[in-house]
Amino acid sequence: MRKSVLGVICLAVLAVLVSCFVVTPTQASAESQSIVNATSAINQAFNNVLTAEQLGANVTVLLSKLNTAGQLLSQAKNYYSSGSMSDVTEKAQSAQSIADQVNNQALALQITASNQSKSNFYQTAAVSVIGAVVFVLILLLIWRRVKSSYFKKLLDSKIEGVADGT
Repeated sequence: MRKSVLGVICLAVLAVLVSCFVVTPTQASAESQSIVNATSAINQAFNNVLTAEQLGANVTVLLSKLNTAGQLLSQAKNYYSSGSMSDVTEKAQSAQSIADQVNNQALALQITASNQSKSNFYQTAAVSVIGAVVFVLILLLIWRRVKSSYFKKLLDSKIEGVADGT
């Protein structure tokens, strides 16, 4: 008898614990998922903006938009934690929409910056090669002048005889 009462109490406690952790409203799950999606979109956009910046693109406007998306996501999280579920999805979807736009613009900037850096490299290489060739030609011209002037002085000089001491 005592074992059965103890068993029933244990099952009741276990049922209460399971119901506390397992039972969540469907709406809260959808709200939570919209926050997770927005967070993921902002993280992806940030990584692409960082890559575009490393390639040399001007990302000031994108960072401003990304900051706006972060603020909207923060508001959505605040609404979620306060229990105001009606505004969570709207704010999270707005943040995700802005993050998706920033992501697409960052990808376009990456391509543009990559092409620009290649163009700058080829331009620098061409100017360097042309500069080196011009430098060598100028050195050759100077050498020819110095050489001809040296030979002219050498030929114009009188050869003096050496007095023979015998």
